[in-house]
Amino acid sequence: MIMTGDDFDEIGKLKGYLTSKFDMKDLGGLKYVLGIEVTHSKNEIFLSQYVLDLLKETSMLGCERIDIPIEQNHGLEECPYQVPIDKGRYPRLVGRLIYLSYTRLDIAYALSVVSGFMHNPSKVVSLSSADAEYWAVVKGVCELLWLKRLMGELGFPSKDTMKLYCHN
Repeated sequence: MIMTGDDFDEIGKLKGYLTSKFDMKDLGGLKYVLGIEVTHSKNEIFLSQYVLDLLKETSMLGCERIDIPIEQNHGLEECPYQVPIDKGRYPRLVGRLIYLSYTRLDIAYALSVVSGFMHNPSKVVSLSSADAEYWAVVKGVCELLWLKRLMGELGFPSKDTMKLYCHN
């Protein structure tokens, strides 16, 4: 369980109450959760993920970052002459990319495309590009609202309008 707030007395009381009801252990300040590293300074909280293991596993350690990880009209489809692949490795990779998308919204569309091949990496993609982009925007809005609420609870309310850009 992750607890956050600015009233340390109330947090202490809550920890005491929960410890009396459940077998719990206080691990101190949050440093790592769900593959996300959390670091903080006096006024800021930083969320980051390391992708070196993922890049090593896929032999892409020397690759260069690009702004758009997949073309919008990619044309991916079933190829009847495709060499069979390890069907266990592909879902594991997609699962790891899902965790990565928590902090990297720029891969949401590409992730929705490759997820369409999850159970049979040679099937036609099930989502249209417009549908995938819609879901990427929905996820982005949810994340923005969550961050706005969290920052307000931490004492940094946002007075400015939050913007989410979509290239369509």
